[in-house]
Amino acid sequence: MSKKVLSKNIIIAIVTLVVIAVAIAVLALTSGGGPAGGGGGGGGGGGQQQVKSIVIDSASFGGGPLLIRLTLRNAGTVTTKITNISVKGTDIEGSQIQTLTLTAGQTGTADVGLSKGQAKTGANELTFTIKTDQGDFEQKYTINYP
Repeated sequence: MSKKVLSKNIIIAIVTLVVIAVAIAVLALTSGGGPAGGGGGGGGGGGQQQVKSIVIDSASFGGGPLLIRLTLRNAGTVTTKITNISVKGTDIEGSQIQTLTLTAGQTGTADVGLSKGQAKTGANELTFTIKTDQGDFEQKYTINYP
């Protein structure tokens, strides 16, 4: 009788271990294991998250109150094509079509002409919208004009 009980307990233990192993495997397969928000979409990329970001490193009024010169940097990990840059501020507006492509870490310059208003003496608080093939990026920047 004790041999029967012992073999029954061994079978129950083996079944329990199999159930636990299957549960762990299911959790591992459904947890994503990759970058947060990765959730199975995209297809590829070697498990690394692609970062898409364009930032303004510097800005100034280039040679007068009607033109803004920007130094842009691709702070992401994918090549990004800039298609348009617009600027808005108090009594200032402008936009410029661009054909600037930046690889990861690369910088480039772009000019934006003002179609409304001009720089005022002192601090000009501006909001730039940079449209790219990877999405739109917005950044606030203050430019001082003499």
